[in-house]
Amino acid sequence: MRNARAASAFAVGLVLLVMACGGTATNSDGPTRPSMRRDVIRNAELSELTVTNAYDAILRLRPSWFRTRGQTTPTGSSPIRVYVDGISGGDLERLRSFSLDRVREMRRISASDATTRWGTGHQQGAIELITRG
Repeated sequence: MRNARAASAFAVGLVLLVMACGGTATNSDGPTRPSMRRDVIRNAELSELTVTNAYDAILRLRPSWFRTRGQTTPTGSSPIRVYVDGISGGDLERLRSFSLDRVREMRRISASDATTRWGTGHQQGAIELITRG
């Protein structure tokens, strides 16, 4: 009897742990919304905004993406680089001219991940825009 109760308690705990690690918020009817990630802005969040460009959307939803820290170059701090579908798009000013109508998703890429993916010169990381197909 004691072992059955212990096994039952373990099973319930395991189910609760698996549910807590899930990627979506749920209710009795099933999934309700995707979980919010700090490094990604998805179309669902963008569609709720009244702004029209990528820069203003990031400023509204994830202003921390624009913060730089640490290393600087002899000419000043290294800028955050912008990529559009994996291709270099310039600096942050490029985001001001990029219409949200064209954006499916935006991602903040860490300095180390950006360097691995695109090479040197990413001391402050990058922002990648994924456009609608």
